[in-house]
Amino acid sequence: MRLALPACWLAALTLLAGPASAQQGAHARPVEVDDWIAKHAAPLRTTEAGHGFDDLAPIGAMIGDAHVVALGEATHGTREFFQLKHRLLEYLVAEKGFTVFGIEASMPEAFDVNEYVLHGRGDPERALAALYFRIWNTEEVLDMIRWMRAWNADPTHRRKVKFYGFDLQYPVRAVKRALDYLRSQDSPAAAVFARELAPIESAFELSLHRLAPTSRREAKRVSANRLEAAFDSRRSEWSRRTGVERYAMARQYAHLVAQFAQLNALGLHTGFLRDGMMAENIGWILRHEEPGARMVVWAHNGHVQAGRFRMGQHLRSAQGKELVICGFAFDRGAFRAVPSSLRTLPAPLGGGQGLHEFTAPALGGDSLGSALASAGDPLLALDLRQVPTSGPVAWLREPRRAYSIGAVWAPENPDALVVQDRAPDLYDVLLFVAETHAARANPQGRSVDVLPLLQPADGDFESPAVGSLSAAWYASADA
Repeated sequence: MRLALPACWLAALTLLAGPASAQQGAHARPVEVDDWIAKHAAPLRTTEAGHGFDDLAPIGAMIGDAHVVALGEATHGTREFFQLKHRLLEYLVAEKGFTVFGIEASMPEAFDVNEYVLHGRGDPERALAALYFRIWNTEEVLDMIRWMRAWNADPTHRRKVKFYGFDLQYPVRAVKRALDYLRSQDSPAAAVFARELAPIESAFELSLHRLAPTSRREAKRVSANRLEAAFDSRRSEWSRRTGVERYAMARQYAHLVAQFAQLNALGLHTGFLRDGMMAENIGWILRHEEPGARMVVWAHNGHVQAGRFRMGQHLRSAQGKELVICGFAFDRGAFRAVPSSLRTLPAPLGGGQGLHEFTAPALGGDSLGSALASAGDPLLALDLRQVPTSGPVAWLREPRRAYSIGAVWAPENPDALVVQDRAPDLYDVLLFVAETHAARANPQGRSVDVLPLLQPADGDFESPAVGSLSAAWYASADA
């Protein structure tokens, strides 16, 4: 069987609307476009947090009273994007009362980060490294997490900030948590589901199961749906026994398992389906929090955008005017990504040590980045809702070339990661960085799912039963 790209990598690549030749749409840009951008753009002083909020006031006006602010990124590896999102989070928490942060990362493991953010428990570097998304294991994201902890530790801040993940691609811990709860309520049923779902309760076997024949993956989908149905059928009884909060968390773990199993059963080319599921999980987070809670959402442009079947479109349907979508763009510069030569490796997003620094050249006169760079500001915000619908400036509403780089970069074919986007149809606000730099990896950060075993174990096959795998051969995500 041909190795296929994991769903999390596919989501990055399915952002593409197809290769966009550098020659496409090479029409002269009306001078009125440059004049309009220069007049309406709000220049920003810095991407770095901790420098006050005066220059962010125009963005605050663009956001208004929204309860959900989605922050995208044009690459999964740009230092300035990560820093600016940290700065915007700081502003939204301090000035607009936001209390919930969610990132495109595994929900169960993100609760470890939340333990640190809320209570100071655990190691933030290890918790960040264990999110399965190597792209976030950076100095910039760790700085943001430490800021969140500092905010919560201040007794004068009555509103505390929580950290969530909303992705579903790594179900190992979700299976464990759902089954742990089920054992406390219905031990025989738990034993049945433990046997049926065994391959996706093991970090080692999960990688193999992703590539299993369709019939096996479909069987796990059926079992996972039955597990979720078991929770729903005894909601009142179990909630009464264990409390509503504990039941709700366990049921959400079961839902994550069902989401993964459905995605996996249909194959890895299911980026749009994953977008809908992530939007579902954001909805659960908002319902789980206090009424009126305000949330910052961090993901790629291709997810937060309001394009057809995208996460942003689902969120817009649910939130309406309570949602503001902020896309991110750049003209040129460096970023981190996995070279396309490694794209078939079935590894978590970012491919472990496979991340390298690359540079994307400016796309030229007909591109969105070139138009924004014409303002002369290295860093700016633009309210795309103000773009005229007719006249020369409506040029901005036509398809314009822009980079959309996920976890993978094809240095031999950079045009493969260029899209033709109608930015005002996809985003409410655009944050622009003229020249970017690569995000900085945490040098000591290692995800627990790739930690080497401390010493060889079970080399003589003494412990596993026939047909099973030894737990001594791999490190669990709960290790």
